Amino acid sequence: MTSPLQGIAAIGFDLDNTLYARDAAMKAWLTRLFPEGGALLREALETDNSGFVPRHEFYAWLAERVDWAKDWRDVEARYQREALTLIAEDLAIQSAVESLAARYPVAVLTNGGGFQRRKLECLRLSACFAPERVIVTGEIGHDKPDARAFARLAGVFSVAPEQILFVGDNPVNDIEGAAAVGMRTCWVRLSAHHECSVPADLVVRSVAELPALLNRGLGGYPG
Repeated sequence: MTSPLQGIAAIGFDLDNTLYARDAAMKAWLTRLFPEGGALLREALETDNSGFVPRHEFYAWLAERVDWAKDWRDVEARYQREALTLIAEDLAIQSAVESLAARYPVAVLTNGGGFQRRKLECLRLSACFAPERVIVTGEIGHDKPDARAFARLAGVFSVAPEQILFVGDNPVNDIEGAAAVGMRTCWVRLSAHHECSVPADLVVRSVAELPALLNRGLGGYPG
């Protein structure tokens, strides 16, 4: 039986909820906004939906529930001022990425704007990725799961899509998008409640599992 890892020549990573615990950082920030907790905090977390909701829509929702924001841009600005202090490094993930970067060309493909680069710096992962291999979709005009975003990723590697393993948590933006252009996929499945319409080649709970799986040429735990 052919391993799903056979022939991999490069690895691409999503950022949020893949290279760090984005949901934990967002919960900490929302708790600052709504220190009383209760139903409003729960509703905010549900509306955020692990970042699956477009950011301007979520920020607009928050703007209607705080007294200091004129519109969603004020909320976005405050989030970007404060969020970096709440992002926690995951030493196991950091070690895994460093190990993989020593063996494979690696890149990041993340939806969003320039703030994503600041997250990488905060996580001390910038050294693992050459600047031209950090692709922020807001800078190229095509968000995941658009095939053109993944084409840009393949371009920085100069290898065929089927030789690229793309690692991400979002079933649609990451797994379906990468699979649609022929890439191999590794789904970071953070919750048993999340489902993916396209079977991923690998399923893991954390990027920290990847080096050992690649060493053995094995897939992840059953999806």
